[in-house]
Amino acid sequence: MALVLIMGIPGSGKTYLGKRLIAKFGELCCLFSFDEMYNDDQLMGHLWGHNSYQSSLLRLYGINSEKTAHSERKRCEARIRDYLSLNLDGKEPSELSGHYPIVIVDDIFYLSSMRRPFERMAHIYQIAYIIIYIDVGLECALRRNEARAQHQRIPDYMIRNIWERIEIPKAGASVTILKYSGEESIDELVEKIKTTALNRMANTRQVDTSCSDNLSGTLKGESCWENLEIELRRIIGEMVKAHKDERLARALTIAKREVSNELRANDIREWDRQQLKELLTKKINKSIR
Repeated sequence: MALVLIMGIPGSGKTYLGKRLIAKFGELCCLFSFDEMYNDDQLMGHLWGHNSYQSSLLRLYGINSEKTAHSERKRCEARIRDYLSLNLDGKEPSELSGHYPIVIVDDIFYLSSMRRPFERMAHIYQIAYIIIYIDVGLECALRRNEARAQHQRIPDYMIRNIWERIEIPKAGASVTILKYSGEESIDELVEKIKTTALNRMANTRQVDTSCSDNLSGTLKGESCWENLEIELRRIIGEMVKAHKDERLARALTIAKREVSNELRANDIREWDRQQLKELLTKKINKSIR
């Protein structure tokens, strides 16, 4: 499984590429478009009127600092996080196989801070994290924007603004960067995504048994909560495997969220596997009563 971000300036061809990947992957592919999620509840029209598509879209892209833009991005992130939780909680990374989808997220992602939450999600669920950076020229993007329907166009100066401020992603141990200009073979791109996902899965199997002992204890910063999520998932996987009960799996997913929220809220950073298992068990027993 892989979490794939498609990033690029407006007019770069993100939507078109997303559709092509869906056609290639078929049922193995799940696509989330920030633009569509922004519009799925008519939020833009409600907040700014149905004739102000441009300004509302730009605000939600995060081009200015309005709180509404930030909260809407978080809402979209939460939807993707919930999807991953629904499909992966209660399963060991080594259990993942080809029937789990490639999750694709389409957005401009021009700031590294916009991409960071997804890197954390991939880390928590121990799946491949891939960024497809659509590398097209500014003039090409402007021409494509001009060819759009009037109500879907974004002002040229805003596209230029994004172009000037875009933070190009860098490859690292936790992320694979794939540049795409539209001239490369779509089949080659698909194969690169599949290969990266399979390699990540193979690496996860190798370290699966060795890293669990290192997660307990006192940790600092975001790594504490990320490793908490990983450890909770492992415990749930063991419990579900032992009992083979779908109702238990659903109940454990809810219990996991409650335990995680309580530890975060109380800033409890010291825990071990047995303590977490006991907390989950208490939540389950309480829900059954």
